[in-house]
Amino acid sequence: MTENYWTKGDRRNEIITQTQISNKLNFRLNANYYNILEQSGLSFQFNKEIDFQANVYSKQNGFEYFVIEHENVKELYILPNENLLNYTERIISKINSCKTESEVLSLLLKVM
Repeated sequence: MTENYWTKGDRRNEIITQTQISNKLNFRLNANYYNILEQSGLSFQFNKEIDFQANVYSKQNGFEYFVIEHENVKELYILPNENLLNYTERIISKINSCKTESEVLSLLLKVM
């Protein structure tokens, strides 16, 4: 059986490096780097009480994303995409007008 690059080998572990993107209210918006894919994505941690279904993979306007729930937070992962840089720039230019995590989540989905 031939291995493909999606398969983790014994010596290849996926490491997601996260760097917080600076914003006025210190929302937990992160730039992610996926070492096996050698690509970047975004993630956003928010309160688990916000109504957003976890463990569902979704697509919107060419973007792919999913939300996982762990401990007392949910985290939205926006997967690598050729339009991610432009998308990130638009988010950064608008995030400081957000006052709540719900507003940031809405912004992330609206700008897609």
